[in-house]
Amino acid sequence: DDAMSVLRTISSWTLSVILLIFFVGCSHTPAVSVVGETYPYTKVVMFDGTVRALGEYKGKTVALLFWATWCSKSKRAVRHFNEFAREFARRSDIVFLAANIDDIGDAQKVQEEMKESKLDYLTHAFSGNALADEAYETLNGECIPYFVLFDRNGRAALATDDYDVAFEALRSSGRRATRR
Repeated sequence: DDAMSVLRTISSWTLSVILLIFFVGCSHTPAVSVVGETYPYTKVVMFDGTVRALGEYKGKTVALLFWATWCSKSKRAVRHFNEFAREFARRSDIVFLAANIDDIGDAQKVQEEMKESKLDYLTHAFSGNALADEAYETLNGECIPYFVLFDRNGRAALATDDYDVAFEALRSSGRRATRR
């Protein structure tokens, strides 16, 4: 009977941890920020398999979101990111890049999520290297979702896991670009 009680306690504790991760999210604040740095040389593998260097976007504002299908918080963030990108769809001076960091074995699941959520206003990247994605590591990604906002000069203006902060920065950036 004591063994059964211990087993129930462990099961209860395990379930609590899993539910906490599911409902709270899967993020934390990154330890080292890239804010103020210019584009580091890093490649972004696009979903179609082509490879782009971040520096190719110089002259444009780049909003980069790292997300994963296994994180409910980042799935909400990428949907919101897509809606935000829709508002700026006519603007050629802002790039909305959604870099998925799922494993290569989950490519079909990623495509299904993109289709089901109608993520049509984003430029999609997917290396299949999960958390070992080159751009994610180079930009000091330690959390999901993870946003990095680069200004037109290629300087990181923001790096955060807080999508409210990220979207407010995007709104401000969009308003400044419109006034030029």
